[in-house]
Amino acid sequence: MKRPTPILAEKPETHASSCPVKCLRCRYDRTHPPVSWREVRPQPDEPFETADTHTHRIVFVMEGAVAVRTAEGEAFDLSPDQCIFLARIKRYTLTATAPSRLMLLDFTNRVVLCNRDCLSRLSTGCNASEPSGPVLGVHPFLRQMVDHIARVDIPCYHLLKEHELFIMMRCLYTEQRLAAFFGPILRPDHDLQAFVMSCYRQVQGVDDFARMAHMSERTFRRKFSDTFGQTVHRWLVQQRGKDLLGMIANGERDTKRLAGAIGLTDQAALYQFCRRHFKCSVTRLIALNASGMQ
Repeated sequence: MKRPTPILAEKPETHASSCPVKCLRCRYDRTHPPVSWREVRPQPDEPFETADTHTHRIVFVMEGAVAVRTAEGEAFDLSPDQCIFLARIKRYTLTATAPSRLMLLDFTNRVVLCNRDCLSRLSTGCNASEPSGPVLGVHPFLRQMVDHIARVDIPCYHLLKEHELFIMMRCLYTEQRLAAFFGPILRPDHDLQAFVMSCYRQVQGVDDFARMAHMSERTFRRKFSDTFGQTVHRWLVQQRGKDLLGMIANGERDTKRLAGAIGLTDQAALYQFCRRHFKCSVTRLIALNASGMQ
């Protein structure tokens, strides 16, 4: 199939590391970004990547050939314009069998768009006429998008390109094919911790979590307790407190932005939260932090 003419003549070589819009994710979430895109050029016949137990991975073969071997005895040989999904539960090695150029997408998050978990909406059944398994042919439009990801160290950019990838995949492939590709993490309860960390800033309580995960509230409470060892309410309070202190420590002083960033409705809700959780006003909390006492 003839590839479409690239929109960009060359792949951007910029190495910018400062977010141009100073977004909250880049200002406060740089330590452990949930998404990372990177290009690698492995030498033939040398294993170059082993499993990272903390991230899921999609390997895109742009040029060359790669052999994937898993601890379960699975063997996949990838050629150009193919990709493979490797869940973090997998133990595997990657070996280039020819001079190769790959794009790796490592991610720990669930893709949540418009308050809906994208993968959970896929069909869980695979049509017999559909190829099954974690290997997918890369559509020319998808290749063009992946091939022109800029080399910038900006967390929100990496996240944005991940979201673009998922939207394009939903447009270019059948639900059954994507269900087979992402099988190990298809439902939120397959990876509940990642789901919760991806969307907790958008929820007010267990009812919002359950709706986004397509579960009953009772089921979600049980699975949450099994995963986190505490109630949804207690966890949310602790996480919001941790986020609030991190933002203040990084210089944020606008109470409206502070409230919105931790999932509270307004400044009044932020005031009440600080009184209950920190036993002081938000103004006092900021002052304590500024003086180095917090």
